[in-house]
Amino acid sequence: MTPPMQKPPTPSLFRAVRVTLAANIIFALSQWLVIIVVARLGSPAQVGYITLATAIVTPAFAMTGMSLREARAVDVGSRFSDTDYYALRFYSTLIAVLASLAIVLFAYAGEARAFVFAALAFIVTKIPHVQSTLSYGVMQAHDRFDLIFKSNCARAIGGVIAFAAVFYASGNLALAFLAQALVWGVTVLRLERPALSRLGAGVSWAEVRAVPFTQITGIVLWILPLSVAGVLTMLSRATPRVALGEYVSFEALGIFGATFYLLTATQLLTVAVGQAAVSRMARAHQRGDSTEFWRTTSYVLAGCLALGAAVIVLGYLLGPAVISAIYGSAYVDFYLIMAVSIAVALSLLNSVAQFSLTARNSFRLKLFVNFSGFIAAILLSFWLIPAGGIHGAAQVLVGTLILRILVSFPLLVWAYHRGETTLHVDPT
Repeated sequence: MTPPMQKPPTPSLFRAVRVTLAANIIFALSQWLVIIVVARLGSPAQVGYITLATAIVTPAFAMTGMSLREARAVDVGSRFSDTDYYALRFYSTLIAVLASLAIVLFAYAGEARAFVFAALAFIVTKIPHVQSTLSYGVMQAHDRFDLIFKSNCARAIGGVIAFAAVFYASGNLALAFLAQALVWGVTVLRLERPALSRLGAGVSWAEVRAVPFTQITGIVLWILPLSVAGVLTMLSRATPRVALGEYVSFEALGIFGATFYLLTATQLLTVAVGQAAVSRMARAHQRGDSTEFWRTTSYVLAGCLALGAAVIVLGYLLGPAVISAIYGSAYVDFYLIMAVSIAVALSLLNSVAQFSLTARNSFRLKLFVNFSGFIAAILLSFWLIPAGGIHGAAQVLVGTLILRILVSFPLLVWAYHRGETTLHVDPT
């Protein structure tokens, strides 16, 4: 039997942020490299395939994924066991795969065959990915950010090498995605599962099957508002991309998607800050230590403000040159670059309120914020994209984020004064 892993001292917030940030930077760069490889070796239309596949598949997995990583990370009172979470992850992943297959095969059956095959292969990559995200939530709850770093590095480096090699040899997106999925699956089996076992958080298939339905229902009822909020965030991001594919072309969608990935990559960096801080904030909230809660929140806010300002300045000074060097001159659009840079800064600010609401278990308030953003994204997309194209899509991004910030920060302050929390469900 593998001996339990000795739990090291709880890392400082700075160290936790540094390690998590490094891991997310590496993973974000690897996914950006996937876009770069396709842009350089393929065509704007193939980048458009990736953009659209991401837009239609990711929300399905988010909807059924139930934001389990966030829930497990803030479940500091051990409301449910790790086995309960993994049982829900198994069934939710099965539903996500079936739903994604239905969307691709029926709603997009008339699209180019290359897009359909690429989208199907992209679905396969999501299966090991969502398994890893829940494992990271368990590791995060144990303050083992070093284990998350090792897994992220293995998935990032191995996955992008496999993708690039297969795409270079074949020019086939579907085969490249399958190669990436294989590397990610091996990482789950050979790296993450042994690490979880040493933490005392290993879960067997027999244990997962034995989890009663009432336990799964209990988790669902507890985190349903958080889950729907996460889905609405995904849908808000996907709406302008889907509208572009409907009203413009795969080529325009590819240009938007390549530049838009700057926002996605930066969001992964900001998520690192939140992931490092959210469990600490949740423990402070559970103890009633408002001083520690707001001190941590202020540290995160200050860092995000500084990073957001830097992104806008760098976008103005270096954006066109960087985009041209990375993707090629066909992808350079200064208006789009600056709009995405501003959206990055706004997204950083929005993430502070989002993680603070999660740490307080104010899931219903977070749901309200994200629902408002989703409705705004739909209305703005139908208004701005048909006439404005990719510039209209950029305006949708900025407008939606401004609305979410204007709604979320006042609600966070209100939640503090009113003691707003989500319903606590007794798992028994």
